[in-house]
Amino acid sequence: MLDLGDRRAVRSVELVPEQRAGAPFGAPVDVRVQVSDDPTFATSTLLGGVDDHVMVGDRIEIHGQGAAPVGRYVRVLVPELGDTAPGLKALVLEEVRIFG
Repeated sequence: MLDLGDRRAVRSVELVPEQRAGAPFGAPVDVRVQVSDDPTFATSTLLGGVDDHVMVGDRIEIHGQGAAPVGRYVRVLVPELGDTAPGLKALVLEEVRIFG
């Protein structure tokens, strides 16, 4: 969970997987991004998910549809991890970029 410090509109999020040997390492297969004013995420708005993300170069871009959700907290959910080695799955991110 990321605390933005104040309520903000969130239009898109970029996830930047670690790079190893010139290729993304630890990139998620499935991802969802939620925005909330509640740090427990008892109520939240889905910014985007598996149908709303694209791989652009070395990063994953998640774009919302319609009006940008507003909230203080952003959570990245990863229901399915990517393979990092045979039999090993992990999420390895260098950066999470949030755009309002």
